[in-house]
Amino acid sequence: GYRDDESPYPIKLHSVSLGKAAHLGAPDLANLEKKMAEAADKTPNIICHELLVTTDDEFIMVFMTHSG
Repeated sequence: GYRDDESPYPIKLHSVSLGKAAHLGAPDLANLEKKMAEAADKTPNIICHELLVTTDDEFIMVFMTHSG
């Protein structure tokens, strides 16, 4: 489980590539936010999420979901 005040439950991690970060300028931020929203809309039962940048300069959105 995710919380210590609830009974344990199964979770699952999902990762979604949002593209490269190297050439991201101010106008591109709106497009990144749109991609983040689209990825979230396609992922049911989200508990939390994180945006990461890999050593290859790739944006990855990671979702933790309730899988039960």
